[in-house]
Amino acid sequence: MAPPVPHDPARAGALLDGLGWTGRDSDGYRTKDGRRFRLTLLYVPAYTKPERRTFDIAVQDALKKVGVELVLEPLDAGGYTPVRDRGDYDVIAFAWGGSDPDLLRTVFHSGSQLAGGGANGSRLHDPRIDGWLDAATATASREERWALYAKVQQRVVSQGYALPAFVGTRQLGIRGRAHDVAFDASAWPLFQGAWVDAG
Repeated sequence: MAPPVPHDPARAGALLDGLGWTGRDSDGYRTKDGRRFRLTLLYVPAYTKPERRTFDIAVQDALKKVGVELVLEPLDAGGYTPVRDRGDYDVIAFAWGGSDPDLLRTVFHSGSQLAGGGANGSRLHDPRIDGWLDAATATASREERWALYAKVQQRVVSQGYALPAFVGTRQLGIRGRAHDVAFDASAWPLFQGAWVDAG
């Protein structure tokens, strides 16, 4: 498991100062060479749960406190995918789940780019991460796999490639007369074999 990222607004401010974002505009946002420090987070309202939206607004507020503007840009599903696949964004937020830690390959391996059908939203090309993921796939030792996946997580967080920040909830209510509802490896419900008592 990757170590948590500390909340340190003072250090964030010092880092931004060091990068030359020392000015402030009338709204309190940092500026450099007359430009505001602005980031855009793309999202699709139809796919975004209210709790995730609330979280995004909280992130927007936290960034404002250090002088960074986060623009939450809604797109429809048809418009989102080509923009996402081109990598035409500053910040992207999405979640993946599964029963095997090899899902890290889907999210961080260089061969898993969004444009090719993968989920590497960081557009990452890190040979060390690729090597660890490939080695984890090649070994039958559970201990070795876990150690390699831990290295991947630690590097992803320490290098700022991604920030694990929010775990959404999923609720499913099933009545007593419903039977054989199953779940796939990503914890999505499967209804193919489900049936309901007639009585």
